[in-house]
Amino acid sequence: MNRLKILGYLMIGLPVMNVAAQSPEAMWANIFDGPTTSGDQAQATSLSADGNVYWHLLGGSIKGANTISYAGSELFNGVEYEGTSQNNNLCILKTDRDGNKIWDLHSTSCDYANNQGTLASTSDGGVIFSAKLRSTDGSEFLFNDISFVDGKGKSHSFSWEHNASDEKRFYQLIIGRISPDGELMWLKSIQADRHPADNADIFIADAIYTTGMVTDDEDNAYICGNFRTPITISGSTLNPQCVAGWTGNAQSTVGDAYLFKIDGKNGNAISLATPTVVSGNPTSINLQKLHRDKGSIYAQGLVYGDGASLIFGNRQFNTKGYFSPVIMELDKDLDAKWITAMEGSRFNTSHGFQNAGINTIGDILWLTAQFTGTVAAGESVSASTVSAMREGLLVKIDRNSGEVMKAVSSRPVYSDNIAGYFMAIQNPSEPENVYVYGYNMATGVFLRQYDSNTLESDPLTEWMLASSTGTITCQGFAYSPERGQIFISGRSNKAMTICGDLQTSQPTNWGIALAGIQLPSELIATGVGLTAVPDNSDLMIYGNNGKLTILNSGDRRLLDVFDISGRRVATINATDGRTCVELGRGIYFVDGKKLAL
Repeated sequence: MNRLKILGYLMIGLPVMNVAAQSPEAMWANIFDGPTTSGDQAQATSLSADGNVYWHLLGGSIKGANTISYAGSELFNGVEYEGTSQNNNLCILKTDRDGNKIWDLHSTSCDYANNQGTLASTSDGGVIFSAKLRSTDGSEFLFNDISFVDGKGKSHSFSWEHNASDEKRFYQLIIGRISPDGELMWLKSIQADRHPADNADIFIADAIYTTGMVTDDEDNAYICGNFRTPITISGSTLNPQCVAGWTGNAQSTVGDAYLFKIDGKNGNAISLATPTVVSGNPTSINLQKLHRDKGSIYAQGLVYGDGASLIFGNRQFNTKGYFSPVIMELDKDLDAKWITAMEGSRFNTSHGFQNAGINTIGDILWLTAQFTGTVAAGESVSASTVSAMREGLLVKIDRNSGEVMKAVSSRPVYSDNIAGYFMAIQNPSEPENVYVYGYNMATGVFLRQYDSNTLESDPLTEWMLASSTGTITCQGFAYSPERGQIFISGRSNKAMTICGDLQTSQPTNWGIALAGIQLPSELIATGVGLTAVPDNSDLMIYGNNGKLTILNSGDRRLLDVFDISGRRVATINATDGRTCVELGRGIYFVDGKKLAL
């Protein structure tokens, strides 16, 4: 719905006021806070199947200052690490849509890696999560058990697998499933070889990475990343390519990509996929993000090495350029339907491609990223940065064929100073615009409107979601189109202001703001046959083929129904259970929700 339509509703005096919002409005904002200078991070956000919100968080702790808090109340105590840095403690937090804590699972040992790990909701209202961890620094912590307290208050402990010769810390991945009420159901670990055969004299402490996960209708999990030494999962061993001459430096751009399909019932691997290099000499292959829609898995990857030819998912593709952003569609058996590799080149000697996001709406796949250089798909489609500073990237792709249709960078329309685009969303009912979530380090976290056909944007359409007098970056993001709500996280060392009016408390040092935001009506989906999402009053309302259906699992409610002219056309007695009313086709407003019947 465009802004002229909203103004029209205001002029006719529509009694349902929240459908006429002109800009995003903060519903709530709370601070997740640890006492250290740099340990607090938000890794991911996901809407749960039971109408709530999951947050994947890290909180820093040291001895004498280890209390991790949320919304001003103590959440848990982190590891009492003695040293000059901090220990990062894992927290999977479940809140309702008003930001109230339902439960949390948290670690009681080990140090968790920043920007490694994510989560995906399961069909029963639970969640599957991944994380990367190592022993806490200090010999007294070396190879302590991996331990948690889950959302039901139950303690869990898992032995650390290591060899007698291991006298140093090393990273491994864990994958776990949590029930809707917070119980840790199972946990699996994946370790990379610390003493690879071709480099047996070198101890490899950091050789496996993960940033992407989705779940399917059967609650199987798909997990992707990069690995640099052999890994074994469910009895199968994968050997990496692109590691010749690597000395173990974790900052090196090397290694191979992996994609695991994990059985959601027990955590065992169902199938594994890695690429095969046919020709050329790529220096690194990585899968970074996953997205699932209509039975397909969409993956975003990155290949370094000009002119390489590879096979992934039984399909061959060629790369070109200093780096190649790669997008693909896979089926449930991890076979590729199409793979598209773009050409990436440097700006002078600078280059970069990180923090990518992928999303599908209708027949379009949207790719977003933070980049430096040029990304091109043939001679007619490209986007370039104007300096060595990171900018936002938005790419429009045909989801059926993988054809890149258009690409733009955030400048020169926006005068960005270190910026990034993290996710693109559309109202599936009114997809004429696409909205990009990202941040400008100098100004704050935003949602920017682009014309979905031309990819043109006007700075006047930018909505500032979060700002701070200090540095601020965006992190997690989840969008509920049926309600027009988003749930975001931002990181800063100062109090943060959400949507220009709601201010958070001041974090101890650095902290994470978790926030719920109501979007304007143009981002509330109203299409026929939309799946309704339960709200906190146990009420669901949806429409289809001229019929209004209300599912109420609470007390009896009287609901007024208004037509597009603001006239009351019905008052419905919504008793406990299902109530159906024939209204005829049209646009109606019920309980503040706009519906197309």
